[in-house]
This record gives sequence, structure tokens and C-alpha cells, in this order.
Amino acid sequence: DFAGTIRLATTAPGVELPAELNFTGQENGRQSFAFANPRSTDMAIEVVADEVAGTSNPAGSASGPHQLYWGECHVHTYVSDGLGTPAEALAYGRDVAGLDFGAVTDHFNFSPEQWRRTVEVTEAAYRPGEFATLFGLEVTGDPFICDFCVLSPDPRLDLAPLFACPLDERYLAPSVPLEALYAAFEKQDAILIPHFHMGSGKIWERPLPANVRLAEIYSCWGSHEDGGGALPSFGNDPGGEAGQTIAGLLSRRYRCGVVAGSDGHDGRLGQTNWLRVYERYRGGLTAVWARELTRESLWEALHARRVYATTGARIFLEFSLNGRPMGSELRLKPGEARTLRCKVHGTTPT
Repeated sequence: DFAGTIRLATTAPGVELPAELNFTGQENGRQSFAFANPRSTDMAIEVVADEVAGTSNPAGSASGPHQLYWGECHVHTYVSDGLGTPAEALAYGRDVAGLDFGAVTDHFNFSPEQWRRTVEVTEAAYRPGEFATLFGLEVTGDPFICDFCVLSPDPRLDLAPLFACPLDERYLAPSVPLEALYAAFEKQDAILIPHFHMGSGKIWERPLPANVRLAEIYSCWGSHEDGGGALPSFGNDPGGEAGQTIAGLLSRRYRCGVVAGSDGHDGRLGQTNWLRVYERYRGGLTAVWARELTRESLWEALHARRVYATTGARIFLEFSLNGRPMGSELRLKPGEARTLRCKVHGTTPT
């Protein structure tokens, strides 16, 4: 219901945009405007209204056919142990957090009917070109080995094998035998994403399946990169030989892209710092290089690992090796030249 004037500005040379936008209170807080950028200058737009200011996503001139999109695919609602409904979480991500894509990943302690309803509202929230949605859930592998977020573009994702599993109720969320979890999605269009906030390291006792193409490097629990850093993982002991971290994953020669989310339990997709009963770190975001903002294009990019993760900042990062984008696999001959290109727009001018 905002009514008033906001002022627009940019330091990018050659960019023409309106000096201000006027809101009457009837626009539901949203308004579109056109601007000209004839030189394809890298840019961001500063917005000021009274004493409140904000900055747009950094926009860079990409060297390839892909565009940069932001989202989060790790949040819980009342369907498991969070707050709000899946529809409210997706609407929050779209309308408040300003995400391009999102998914609800409730813990697997819901009924088939609740899953059917989650699929329905996920489909209803899908707006190609504006907001893309995926279908998801979180499953704990038994015995307390690791949590996995499961993502799929397919509304027909079959959870019947999971519903048929005997559940172990000792953990906060019911767990299923790890072999059954892997088998349930082996022949389905799904990606399993290890969530390294807990675990004994026993995940390494069995080979990871081929559909583990992404891994969560950061959430409200902290950084799961290598056990150190400025935002240490809360509740995870990554030490010893177990190394249940991204470093442990990569050292075993698994090829995974990295993503970030929140694991938020307050239904605020893309903008939270709340775990179940803890106020912790700010949730992270996942950046995806996709051709367009559709479910199919987004899924292709996730599967190809054209992704990177941040602790919530929207940092423009374009990276290539010998002209191939992030996530690619290259076979190079010994001594063959390697050309790295990297372009970054961070959160400070320097």
C-alpha cells in the first residue's frame, strides 16, 4: 500500500532511466518501467524513498546465451515443521524477496494428500518469464547419515516408494533407509542435494548416485565448505576423517555444483534467518545461468551445474574455462593451454 515517490539513479555511463516513479497506493507495491542501455553497460540501479534505499540485482553483459536468475529451494512450511502454507512461502519468495525461482522442500513426514496439494500450489505459482517453481522435499537418510533436498521439474514425481518405506522416528524428521532413498529417485527426473549441516560422515561409506549433481554449501546453519571460515557450521562436526563437507565431497572426486538456501522454518522463502527455534545466519541464495525463466530452462541449467551460491548477496559472477561455462567437464591434453575468464560485480565498488 506504499504511496509516494521513489528516486532512481545509476552510476553506469550511457544508461537512461526515469528520475522517479510515483506510487498512488493502488499498485500493490510493484511498478514496471523502461530504461535504455545502448552500450550494454554493466550496471545496477539505486532506489531511494525518504530514508529507505535499495539496490537492484547487478546486471552484466553476459558473453553467452544465458541470463542470471536468483532463487532458493530449501524452505519448510506447516506441512512438516515450519510456519505458513506452501502457497504463502512461494508468494513470499516471488513478491517480497524478489526471487526468480523457488521450491518448497518440506520434511518427508507429510501424507500423500498433503504432497498432492503441495504439487497443486507449486503448479499454480508457476509463471513462465516471471517466477519459476520446482517440486521438492527433504529426506533424511538412515541411520542419521545425511539430509537430502530432492528437486524435480516433474509434477508427477513419484513418492510411492518412500511412502512404502518403514520410517525411523528417532530424529526430528522421519528417516528412510539410504538405499531406499537412492533407489526411489534413481530412474526419475530428480536431483539429490546433500545438506551438510549434520551427519556422521557415513555418507561416504556408499557411492553417491549419479543424480547427486549439486550440494548445499551454505544455509542458515552456516558454511559447509570445509569446517572453517567466518560462518562456521552450527550443529555439524566436519572434522576427522569423515569430512562431511563440500571439501570432503570434492576430495573424493565427485563433480558437484554448489547451491545455497536457508533451511528456514518460518515460510519466508529467500529472506530469513530462522531455523526451527534458533535465530541464526542469514539464509543463502542460488544463482543460475539459464537461457530463459522457464521451468524447463531452469532445470537444464541446474542439471548442467551452471550455478553458484552466496550468503544472500546478489553478486554477478560469470566464469568460463576455455570458453566453456561453469559446470562443464573438459578433457584437456597435458600442457594444453587453459584460458580462464572471470567477471564479477560484488557488493562494494572495489
